[in-house]
Amino acid sequence: MKTKFFSVVSAMRGIRIIFWITLGILLLFAVTPRGYAQSAENSTANSAPQNFPYTKTFVISSYYTPLPNQSRYITGSFEGDVRLNGEGVHSADGTLVYPGMAASSREYPFGTKMEIPGFGTVAIHDRGGAIKGNRLDIWMGEGEEGLRRALWWGMRTLEVKVYGIDSNIQESVNIAGIPLADIRVIPERSTYFKTDLAVGDDGPQVHELQRFLKKLGYFKNDVTGYFGAETNAALTQFQIDRNVIPNGEDSGAGNFGPRSRYALEAILEEKRDKIVKQLPSPGLRKGSKGETVKNVQEVLFDLGFLKKENVTGNFEDKTLDAVLRFQIDADLIHSPKDFGAGIYGPKTKAALESFVAQSYTPSQELMITRSLTPLSKTVFTQSLELNSKGAQVALLQDELKRLHFFGLEPTGYFGKVTQHAVFKFQQTFGIVEKETDFGSGIAGPKTLEKLNDIASARQNQKKTVAQTTEQKEVVAARLNDEKSLVVGVVAPNAFAGPLLYGSRGSDVDRLQKVLKRLGFFPGRMTTEYYGDITKNSVTAFQKSHGLDASGNVDAKTLRILNQLVSPPQSS
Repeated sequence: MKTKFFSVVSAMRGIRIIFWITLGILLLFAVTPRGYAQSAENSTANSAPQNFPYTKTFVISSYYTPLPNQSRYITGSFEGDVRLNGEGVHSADGTLVYPGMAASSREYPFGTKMEIPGFGTVAIHDRGGAIKGNRLDIWMGEGEEGLRRALWWGMRTLEVKVYGIDSNIQESVNIAGIPLADIRVIPERSTYFKTDLAVGDDGPQVHELQRFLKKLGYFKNDVTGYFGAETNAALTQFQIDRNVIPNGEDSGAGNFGPRSRYALEAILEEKRDKIVKQLPSPGLRKGSKGETVKNVQEVLFDLGFLKKENVTGNFEDKTLDAVLRFQIDADLIHSPKDFGAGIYGPKTKAALESFVAQSYTPSQELMITRSLTPLSKTVFTQSLELNSKGAQVALLQDELKRLHFFGLEPTGYFGKVTQHAVFKFQQTFGIVEKETDFGSGIAGPKTLEKLNDIASARQNQKKTVAQTTEQKEVVAARLNDEKSLVVGVVAPNAFAGPLLYGSRGSDVDRLQKVLKRLGFFPGRMTTEYYGDITKNSVTAFQKSHGLDASGNVDAKTLRILNQLVSPPQSS
């Protein structure tokens, strides 16, 4: 009985083993393809994608490493160039700097290879505070030779071939073949604008660029501090007129690089000197006539105290009123009854010269280095009162003018007219009631807080509108280019419904094929499984096409995908 019992037990154990082996085999056949798919997708996260390269438009600037005892520096000093360019020893990923090394935004991983027309094949090893989106910065060497190469390159918009991280692609740049610019074009003194600017940038430097392009008649919109399509178009026309570029098709069109910065500062200096020189000798008053009167009227017009139609050469009531308002604003007189009121005398001539100089000189307070500071909620940072000067006063006047409290062009000088404008603003918003109230006419904390609230809301709104418009234009151009890349990959209107993380099936396979052809999906094979890599690929695709980056294929993403795979409409 004991032997039989053990035989039964052994038989039962054998049946159980066979059962579990059979079940395991069945499960293995049932799940292996999908299980392997997930494993394959995760295992190829860092491998080189097969469907690279793809092309993308980049704005490409250059930088160098300064050395002591150079004959010239771009900022005027060794220390200034170090602040602007860095010390040039190690890159952000620890690599020793070398000619042709590139810096990009975080969108492109370290080690990404790219081919730049006219330069060569580079690898990404560095980052930069001013490098956002599709921007690249390439290192041109050290000392005066590196500086001269960087000056020659300037800032260009080019179609770049992106290879991704691929050890089979070798870096190769002809750094010695980059021409050396004439170093004598760099002024001995430090320049005002020191940073390259392009579409998508924002901050104080963009504000100043727009202000001067508007003053020179190129920029017709509100000064917002955001570099959008309107700023790009205005700058392009300026570049053409000043022979910085031959035409709007040039790779530097609309990019505020070294040559454009020098050209802008040169024309501002030229205009300033011309206006100051045209001011005649003192001694003009009501009833005076001739070219000397017209010259004074043109300066008053340029500063915003006189309308263009009143520049006639006759010193009549409109000109008298303009001179009086200027004298009051410059604190030369307190009322029309004061001695010298309404007369173009020595003090008025000197004050006009000072106002013109301020009007055509970039505000040094707003000029910053390589790391751009975005516009924040705080625009006005210091209390201002009668006789204050500088960039903050110009910003205050600009804001009060936009709000219709100040009728002149911003000058950067807080005179009587500005004081009264501040009072009217304070009165409107209940900060003071009468001009005799404490703080009346002074831009103190409460006044600045209200101005900041108004300016911030407007800037954010305008920036959003500009960015949205810009993004739509970029996306439209990108879709047009990408259509040719996905021809025949999947059938037209292949994407019928939303796809989410964890989805499986042929719809996911089609999605991966399209993303792979466009360079977003790095896996070696499509997998029919919507895992982490697919989600990351969809997220990158959504960001590049102006969509909400959820990582899931929602209705808007479906519409874009179907646009891409649908044949072009016949005309």
